[in-house]
Amino acid sequence: MKKFKNLPFIFFLLFAILLLSNIQSIGETEADFSYNSTVQSHDFYANLIFNETTLFVQLDSEYLEFRTIVNYWGEDIEGPYQGLLISLVFDFNDTEIKSWLIPSSDVENHHFITDSRITGIVKIVFTALNVEELGYSLSIDNHYTLWTYELITKPDLDVYFGIERSEFEYQEVEKMVVSIVDNFINSDNFSITIYYENDDFVAHLDSNLDYEEDKSFTLWTYDYLVPDVWYNLSLKFEDYNSTSWISTKLYYDHIAENYITRLFLNYGDNNLEEIPLDLVHSDYYYMWYIDYYNYYNSDASFFWVIIIYFARLFLYGAIIFAFIAICFRVVVRRRRKKTVMDSIHIPSAKFQYLNESVSYQPQETVAINFNDAIEDYSLKTSEKSKVKCSICLQIIGDHKNLIRCPSCDIAYHKNHLYQWIVGNGTCPACKSRLRITQK
Repeated sequence: MKKFKNLPFIFFLLFAILLLSNIQSIGETEADFSYNSTVQSHDFYANLIFNETTLFVQLDSEYLEFRTIVNYWGEDIEGPYQGLLISLVFDFNDTEIKSWLIPSSDVENHHFITDSRITGIVKIVFTALNVEELGYSLSIDNHYTLWTYELITKPDLDVYFGIERSEFEYQEVEKMVVSIVDNFINSDNFSITIYYENDDFVAHLDSNLDYEEDKSFTLWTYDYLVPDVWYNLSLKFEDYNSTSWISTKLYYDHIAENYITRLFLNYGDNNLEEIPLDLVHSDYYYMWYIDYYNYYNSDASFFWVIIIYFARLFLYGAIIFAFIAICFRVVVRRRRKKTVMDSIHIPSAKFQYLNESVSYQPQETVAINFNDAIEDYSLKTSEKSKVKCSICLQIIGDHKNLIRCPSCDIAYHKNHLYQWIVGNGTCPACKSRLRITQK
C-alpha cells in the first residue's frame, strides 16, 4: 500500500479547502450586551409524532438572543429526561454550540443568549423529550432573518416567502401547493391566502376541513409570482381548541422535496437574494433563484467558489479512485497468491532431473500402465512432504497404490485414476488423453 500512503494527507487537505467555503466564526465574549430591540413572538407545537422543529437563523458577527416559554405541557413519558431541549447547531458541520433544557411543568419565560458573537447560519432545534405534547412560544428580535421548511403551530399561521426558483428554469410561478397535517381539526370555515405586503391578494382559497389526516391544497394565482418580491402566506381556521395544531409545508407547483419553499418568520430588512441558503437544500439540483455561485456563503468570491467546487469534484473522484484501486489490488493479490498446502508436490525421479525446473509438453495420447511399480522417494520423507492424491486429496500411504500421470507427473491413487480414465479418458490435472495399456 506504499502507493496510497499519501492519500490520508490529500483527503485532509481537500477537506480543509472545503471548509473554507463554509467558515463560520465565533468572536470574543462581551459582557455588556443589551436586549433592547423589537421582539416578535411565534407559537409552536410538538408531540410524539412531530417532536422536533428546526429553525434557521442568519447571524453577522452578533449574539443570538431569544426567549422561550412553554405554555402547555402534556403528560410525561418514562425516560431519563422530560422537557423541551433547545440546541444551537452550526449549519455547515452540525457542531453543537450550546443547549438548554426546560424541564417538564416549567412555565417560566426563559431568556437565552450565546456566550459570544457568531457569523453564519445557525440552526435552533427544539426537541420534545419524553412528553406526549407541548405548546411553546419563541420571542426573537425582528432584525434576525429566521426561516424553516415545516411549521408545526397553532391553526392560525402568517409567514413570508419568496420565489427562489432558478430564473433559467422558471421566470414566473403560477401556482403554489400547501400541504397540511392537522390534529383532527374539523373546520367549516378554512381559508388560505397569498398576498403582497400591501395586502393585495395574489391567491385565495376557501374550503372546509374534515377529519382526513393528510391534505394538500393548490392555489392558482391571479397574477404570476415573480422573484425579488416578498409574499405573505396566511392560514385561518375557525372552531378549534387550544390543543389543536397543524403541520404546514409550502411547495412550488407540486409536492416534491426539491420544490419546497422556505417559510420566513422574520426577514429583517434583507432582500431575498441577500439571504444565503442553508445546507438543507443548498444543491445545484434544487432550482433556487439565488445566485448559484453564492449559495455557500453570500460573501464568497467567484474565484474561491469555483476552486471549492472543483475541489469537491476532485475529492469525490479521489475517493472513488482509491476505492477502485484498493479493490483491484485485493483481487490481483488473491489471484496471484499461492495457496500453501499441507502437502508438497514433489516430482518423481523421471521428471526431477530433466531440468532445474519441471517442464513438460502434454501429448495427444499418452499410454499409462497400472502394473508398473513406482518407487517414489517422497513416501520416505517427513510427514509434511507426503504425497496426496489429486482426486480424493488424501495422503497416499503406500507406494504400491501410487501412480503418476506420465504427462504432468501429478500423483493419484491407482484405483481413483483408473476410474477417472474409464469415465473421462483424460488426466484430471493436465487434461492429456490417457490410454490404459495394461491393468
